[in-house]
Amino acid sequence: MANQFSNLPPLCDFFEEYLKQKKSSWSKNHYNGVRAGLRRFENWQSIEKIKLEELTWSKLQGYIRFMTLQGSSTRNCSKYVNYPKTAIRWGIDSKTMPQKLEDLYTSNKSVNKWNQDITPESQEFFDYLRVVLKGDSVRAHEFAHRIFNTFLIEKNLTYKKLKRENLIAFVKYMEQKKMGQVTKSHTATRVRCYLRWLFEQKYIKRTHDDLFPTNLIPKMVKHLPRPIDPEIDQAYQQILIETDDIIYKGIHILRRTGLRVKELMELEFNCIEEHSNSHTSLKVPAVKLYMERRVPLDPLTVKYIKEIQNKSRIHSGNKEPSYLIIGSNSKRPDYENFCYANVEICSRLKTKKWINLHALRHTYATNLLNAGVSIFSLKEILGHKTIIMTLQYAKVAHVTIREEYLQAIDKMQSGLIAPIFAPTEKTTEDIFSDLSNSIKKRSDNCLQASVKPQLKSILNRLAKIKIDVLKFND
Repeated sequence: MANQFSNLPPLCDFFEEYLKQKKSSWSKNHYNGVRAGLRRFENWQSIEKIKLEELTWSKLQGYIRFMTLQGSSTRNCSKYVNYPKTAIRWGIDSKTMPQKLEDLYTSNKSVNKWNQDITPESQEFFDYLRVVLKGDSVRAHEFAHRIFNTFLIEKNLTYKKLKRENLIAFVKYMEQKKMGQVTKSHTATRVRCYLRWLFEQKYIKRTHDDLFPTNLIPKMVKHLPRPIDPEIDQAYQQILIETDDIIYKGIHILRRTGLRVKELMELEFNCIEEHSNSHTSLKVPAVKLYMERRVPLDPLTVKYIKEIQNKSRIHSGNKEPSYLIIGSNSKRPDYENFCYANVEICSRLKTKKWINLHALRHTYATNLLNAGVSIFSLKEILGHKTIIMTLQYAKVAHVTIREEYLQAIDKMQSGLIAPIFAPTEKTTEDIFSDLSNSIKKRSDNCLQASVKPQLKSILNRLAKIKIDVLKFND
């Protein structure tokens, strides 16, 4: 039955058509949850008397406020707002909804439509990548390839006849599509990787350096690490300590260990290692860069991790789970759960600044550096592949640089360090003396008997020249 305040069918109808087309195998609980969210959305439409075809982003913010007043958490608000997104996007794609609704929930992925065709060479390349890379990295290469393939089709080109001019046009093509700077840079780098593979497999005759040199790749804006302000950081941690939620406790571990979110999700249940010297460390799995590492732990962090272990054991039915963090639904939380929790925490802070979860890692690293940890130790703790990435944190440690500078000035002024004087200009006699001493030393160390008379003759001539020069100076 259509909504009385809209000429379009209800969103549940779009949702059902979407499931038929995609043939999605959703669980019963997930299916019922989505339908309940759509019914809540349509209930809000009826109360506010808003037509679906007149829906705007500002009006949608009213839906979020409506759920907040009903007692929904920020995490649930974000989740329920995502439910109508699927139905609306399907309605736009099927041309059932007006095109002006395209302003809602849009992104580069939805605005720009990329060709999905895969050539045999491309499929062979992806099979090769699945052997050497993980799933997320392979999907990123597939996305870049679809963009490049769409460009080739639109320009009526083939990879066998590519020229450098075509790759320059490809960079301009990405700019015309209003792609972000990071997306353009990553896409160009992955296309260059594909061209290198084609040359190695002898599918093309020109090298990737000849076709797509590195100077053509769009440069990414280099951002320094962004640590959180100390006052906000303290308030953020206080919220994490006071909230008895396993997601919050997991984010607290992020702040105290500098882990990445996916590393936290992959932590094993028994991730604490005790060493013979009564020290403990956190065993971090090889999630990124295939690098397994150990992060030192202080006693308080060990206590927080053991609290998480107890909660996860209870959620798993008093059984020892495989992973450290297990939610109340007896499943491991996904990345979105941590993002929703972070949104909820930020809404409770008295600041307008948005805090990214990765900023917790930046704060952890900057604090360690300011406390005196060497840049080489910090590299191992953070799991960086090269020292170049870690050196970025040295640029933001301006407080430490100033303190070290002032300490050095105090030492020089107190006389603990000998002052450095400018070298005095040598006299003519000093120059001849240095030269004579050098020749005498050469004569003493010389083993050839025939050379010594020659050096002695040079010394005699040098002594006569010295007398003449000194008379001339006088």
